[in-house]
Amino acid sequence: METTSPTARRRILFITQVLPYPLNSGAKVRAYYMLRHLAEQHRVTLCSLVRKTDGAEAVEHLKSFCESVHLARVRRSPLQDIWALGISLASQIPVLIARERSAEFGRIVRRAITTFHPDAIHVDQIKAAPHVEDHRTIPRLIDMHNVYDGMLEGLARLTRSPLRRRLLQREARLMRRYETRICTEFDEVLAVTDLNARRLQAMTARKNPVMSIPICVDPSAVAVVEPQSDMRELLLLGPLAYPPNADAALWMIREILPLIRRERPDIRIRIVGERPGRRLRRAASADPAVSLMGYVDDMSPFWPRTAALAVPLRAGSGMRVKILDAMARGVPVISTPLGAEGIEARNGDEILLADHPPGFARAIARLLDDVDLRRSLSQNARRLVEEQYDWRKRYRDADAVYARLLSHVNRT
Repeated sequence: METTSPTARRRILFITQVLPYPLNSGAKVRAYYMLRHLAEQHRVTLCSLVRKTDGAEAVEHLKSFCESVHLARVRRSPLQDIWALGISLASQIPVLIARERSAEFGRIVRRAITTFHPDAIHVDQIKAAPHVEDHRTIPRLIDMHNVYDGMLEGLARLTRSPLRRRLLQREARLMRRYETRICTEFDEVLAVTDLNARRLQAMTARKNPVMSIPICVDPSAVAVVEPQSDMRELLLLGPLAYPPNADAALWMIREILPLIRRERPDIRIRIVGERPGRRLRRAASADPAVSLMGYVDDMSPFWPRTAALAVPLRAGSGMRVKILDAMARGVPVISTPLGAEGIEARNGDEILLADHPPGFARAIARLLDDVDLRRSLSQNARRLVEEQYDWRKRYRDADAVYARLLSHVNRT
């Protein structure tokens, strides 16, 4: 009787709640390069939710290496958010999970399973997990970009509103319960940082270890920016509807910028990210040194004029791909230790780290004063990305996890 190696070319159903192209967010970068890696070895079918901004050219690009692509439109409205809250209150399902459930997407996933007959299912992010919870007979892997209960607890500590704090703490409890259940039931679990891998392992007491594989980029695809002596512009980057990013931008404007301005009155801050909230818009409009750009399709014109990427993050989980993106371009990075979580960069060698406003302001002033420091950080950081965060090298680590996952197929 013929036998099949567990690493032979298999049918993988890849499920994600964001269309993994173009590469304009960290979640897309992770999903895209993992999808590329899997497609080099297996037959991959993609099921994805799509937004109004997702273009046909992005879908065609994904079809160039996926066997097929199946899409469902995201339906979002304030009424649906209220509905999700109601479901959460009635069923103890986290709001973050309830609002992502899509009957249409569920039908598409079921149809793909019926027609494609996958040997394994790869779920990208826990928000996509509800659509495969019932498919327990197929080996399943979940890629946990974040551990949400920790992120929500961090936001709860930062908020000044007692009601908002209670709601965030409730959501954190529900997410911890949901994350524990999903990561216990799935056959394999990936994390993007060692810290998150340890958290998930402790939460679930899994027999199979949670494998940590960092988010990676393609350093060969970007050009290096040469540091200039007269640079005075800082960049903050990331979707501003994401609460940790919005908090970081407000913290920068209100508490760090006034300290920098004492010694560098010509400092400028550019904030790029979609859907900024009212508080952030108001704070930015009140300061002529701050430019709030909203969403930008092409960041290439901004990198050459950027003295440093600032990442003053005070809450969050997982990795910041924007740091790797800046490092690959040779743009220096100043971050809080939390912002740089999961990236093996040394303070003063590949990155500058500070966790309070005076320290952050001093690091910025030091960087602006010293072009040699900027050049050293630039070169060291680029080398770090090339050696440790190139997807072609690091995503080979997923092969051992897939060999274990697909061994279930042979036993079946």
